[in-house]
Amino acid sequence: MMMLRKRRGKGQIIHEILSLCNGEGAGKTRIVYASNLNFANAKEYLDLLVKNDLLEAGHEEATLYKTTQKGIELLECFKAIQKMIPELGNWGGWQILQGAL
Repeated sequence: MMMLRKRRGKGQIIHEILSLCNGEGAGKTRIVYASNLNFANAKEYLDLLVKNDLLEAGHEEATLYKTTQKGIELLECFKAIQKMIPELGNWGGWQILQGAL
């Protein structure tokens, strides 16, 4: 029996990217592969996150993206939501954030 994977919402993808870039940061290729996006979709999310000061893009030859303090605060909000509503599980209810993003 084949298991079908649920589509991820914007909130889940944003959480994945911010988590991946937290700490040392990550390049676009790593983000694409780790978050299972294509380069066009990854660029849209990265542009959105940089525009909203949730990620910062380095100015080296190979751009390194790092989660900003504001992005870290959003990750903490995601954790708080999971704690308040355990039924959401790791990803199951991030669609409630869809309208807010």
